Amino acid sequence: MAFAALLSLQAALAFGQTLEASVYDALRAKRPDLEWRLDRAQNVLYANGAAINLGNVKKEISSRGLQGEQAVGFAVATIAPNLDLMLAPGTGEPSWTEVKEHVLPAVAPVEYIGKTVCRPFSRLTATCIVIDSPTARSYVMKPQFEKWGISNDELEQAAMANMARIAKVGKIGFAVGDGKIGYAVINTGDSYDATRILLPTIQAAISKALGGTAFAAIPNRAFLIAWPSGSAVHAQIVDQVGRDFRTKSHALTDEIFVIDQRGVRLATDAEKQTGTIQDSR
Repeated sequence: MAFAALLSLQAALAFGQTLEASVYDALRAKRPDLEWRLDRAQNVLYANGAAINLGNVKKEISSRGLQGEQAVGFAVATIAPNLDLMLAPGTGEPSWTEVKEHVLPAVAPVEYIGKTVCRPFSRLTATCIVIDSPTARSYVMKPQFEKWGISNDELEQAAMANMARIAKVGKIGFAVGDGKIGYAVINTGDSYDATRILLPTIQAAISKALGGTAFAAIPNRAFLIAWPSGSAVHAQIVDQVGRDFRTKSHALTDEIFVIDQRGVRLATDAEKQTGTIQDSR
């Protein structure tokens, strides 16, 4: 069984390397009115400058067991109807009114700064804004944002309000041992698990459950883990975070954060090494 699972994983990885290119060709044929581009290095599609991420589509393809032409056909059938959400007909740019209820924050690699609407979050990450749809998300590009004629504050407030609606505190999972909560995990599979670290409600729920200040990590966009100061498994968690960052898809950072009464900050070297959070007051 393990060997069969490994073969399945290897096949999925090999297929995933070519899916974007196949979908790119099919969408170009279906919508020749749009300007298409494929970034082969990043495996990202662009329609009139808007990035289209296929992460959610790939999950559906995998869960349905689709391959080859069936997989490409499914991807095109799910993406094409959402193009008008991301691209206003005739202009190639969605209006602010059209996307206001669909913008979300997204923690992304720091390299996205300069290309899209982002601000630094940590040494290796940035907080960006995306337009979300049921099957894909596109990063808000700077020219697009400028045409909307709104402020950065208005954009970020709308995105955070939308995020707060979908990020339910009840979706935090807790591991309990000896009557105590050992760590908290968010792994919903919606591609915004790491981004939830930005929400004060999530920060407060984690702090309350873990007895105050806590360590946290977001090695990839689909995972957030938090654990208490002084945890006996601190070193093991830090090691696993590093491995996930190096090996998992959509990697973000191996940095360790602290959630305290002020919000989120990077852990100091001493805190990371000792596993004990210093007084942040």
